[in-house]
Amino acid sequence: MAVHPYGRLSLNSAAYEAIGKPPAVVLHYDRDLDLIGVTASDGSEAYSYPVIKPAASNRWAIAATAYFKEIDLQPAKAVTLPATLDGNGYLSCSAALARSPGAAKAELQEAGGD
Repeated sequence: MAVHPYGRLSLNSAAYEAIGKPPAVVLHYDRDLDLIGVTASDGSEAYSYPVIKPAASNRWAIAATAYFKEIDLQPAKAVTLPATLDGNGYLSCSAALARSPGAAKAELQEAGGD
């Protein structure tokens, strides 16, 4: 999962397929653990975000400016974060790492992927 300036999240093909290739997602935030969470949605929830495939990209984008403001996440540059999928289709990553790009890069290299 990648976090971009101006309130955009993006998912690579593996992450998007892992949550079932949904037309929309619901974004979650665990304040205690400082985790960003993503679950699949059919788009019927008022608080869901559509998933868009930009033409010149191999990632799926989620425009989440309001969400970023709510969790006070304002990355200065794009950062790719290691994400974990649980058995219930909940994809999560550390917002703390998004706030510290150097730490995110080191953890991503240790995990061996994006």
